[in-house]
Parts: sequence; structure tokens; C-alpha cells
Amino acid sequence: MKMYFKTNMLKPTQQKKQNESMKIYEHKLNWLINHDATSNKIYDTCVSLVKDCGDRGGAVAYTLLLNAVRTRKMDEESEENVLDVLDALSGECSVGSKIGAGNYHTQHNHA
Repeated sequence: MKMYFKTNMLKPTQQKKQNESMKIYEHKLNWLINHDATSNKIYDTCVSLVKDCGDRGGAVAYTLLLNAVRTRKMDEESEENVLDVLDALSGECSVGSKIGAGNYHTQHNHA
């Protein structure tokens, strides 16, 4: 019996809708990062992304935020805001703050 990830079990129309949703979330996250958003706004967007797109969304969010920290010039507060959300996506935070499965740091290369 073959096991599939959640995204492989979606019908083609559902997969297309999920891909479109992820692009919208990616655009929103990039906008928030570029406009020095608070960690709460970035966090809320990532929570919505994971709720709407599952583990794949969490991995995409983790990858996007990690790349932002590594490649963008940010002031200290903005960088700290992104790092706080990365901690929530990776489970390196209090149980109540964890986003989704909290293991997206292990999946981000597969997004």
C-alpha cells in the first residue's frame, strides 16, 4: 500500500487552488517582511497558511522566512520578528506558540 502526502491526495482542481493560495500567502509574507511588520502579523499569516495548505504551507513559510533572514538586509527588530516566527514554525518555542506540526525546519528543502 502506497502512502502519499496530503498534497498528493488532492484532486487536480484542489491542488491548483492550493498552489494559488500559497502564491498569495508568499506574496503577503514578502510584503510583510519588506514593510517591517510585527511578529504577530507574520505569525498570523503563517498560521493561516498552514491551516489552508497544510504541511506544505508550513515548509514554504519556513523556507521563505529563512531565506529572508539570510539574504535581506533588515534592522535588528525586523530580523528578530522573523526569527520569532521561524522558532514557532520549527517548534523551538512554547507549546502554545507552535505553528502546526512545528517541524517545518526538517521539511523546508522539500517545499
